[in-house]
Amino acid sequence: HRRDTHGGDSSQDAPRTVPAVDAQLVGAVADALELAGLRPPPPAELARTLDHPADAIRAALGVLVREGRAVAGGDLWFARTHAEFARQAAAAALAGGPLGIGALRDLWGVGRRHALALAADLDRAGISRRVGDERVLRRGVRIVSEDL
Repeated sequence: HRRDTHGGDSSQDAPRTVPAVDAQLVGAVADALELAGLRPPPPAELARTLDHPADAIRAALGVLVREGRAVAGGDLWFARTHAEFARQAAAAALAGGPLGIGALRDLWGVGRRHALALAADLDRAGISRRVGDERVLRRGVRIVSEDL
């Protein structure tokens, strides 16, 4: 058996110290992300709006990501439905050639911060890759619809 740096046995599962997340809070965060569209607020703003500690909001966001209901992009989280729309729109636009963050920002109708977060999601999802200051469509990406 290997020992971890704290002297514990790394071959056994360590007890989870993550507190249970209130299902009602998870639902409220999911609703807030759906309402926000492609312009979700950062966790600190969600914490103020929903009157919960920031760590509880981050835990709820983690639950939503694990359940497949949210997508993390940088320091922002998007409802999966909105992230999927952004992915499809970008894939269709990138089929015409490379795009810079300004063009993606205009395509999505968002500010730079949200565009950077969505572009990071495109790269992580395997739809695009960054080449210099532009994103290019990865080979083999299937375009769902060009009528977005």
